[in-house]
Amino acid sequence: PIVCSNATHCVLGGVIPIRNAETCPGLAPAGPSLASFSMSPSVRAISDTESRIAANWAKNTQGFHGAMSCSTGAVSEVSAFATTTDGGLNWTPKSLPSDVPNPQITGLACPSATECWASGSESVPQKIGKGIDFGSSVLLGTTDGGANWSKVTFQVPPSAPNPQGQSYQAIGSISCTSSSLCLAEGVTAQGAGVSPTYSLAIPKS
Repeated sequence: PIVCSNATHCVLGGVIPIRNAETCPGLAPAGPSLASFSMSPSVRAISDTESRIAANWAKNTQGFHGAMSCSTGAVSEVSAFATTTDGGLNWTPKSLPSDVPNPQITGLACPSATECWASGSESVPQKIGKGIDFGSSVLLGTTDGGANWSKVTFQVPPSAPNPQGQSYQAIGSISCTSSSLCLAEGVTAQGAGVSPTYSLAIPKS
């Protein structure tokens, strides 16, 4: 997604390659290596950071990770941002928070030149009822035009109707009518019986 709050300030979302942290044990990674991708120094630095985050996540969640299907690919993709303050003539890549492993951003809204909200998913396992979901919804916010992002955390209600968490896989598109009011839709599995809607309302001081 790309969102412009005015004629000069825009935030662009996209994907960058990282080293795959879920490569199948005992098999040589297939496909091109990360070194074969052409990236600017700033983007490559972000890619290296995201690769380390993904590797640490895989190491620290081995109990969950072992039940997941591995990949023979050497490279995977995560979401990243770039910002401009001159109408798109120059773009600056931005890092995402280190506590958001494997970010997959699908929605973006910028109600002002300094405030933006990004919605999607991260590879943080969650338990809902008796079921385990290997990913979870994530919402990121910035108040400085995208220079720094923070993660908003929340818990799935105990009364969630789907024991496998299929109604809480990700947060899809997000829309903000002002700096204090946003709505977002939930991404669900095909067999989910309900789809959550998320709202953010900040009281005026």
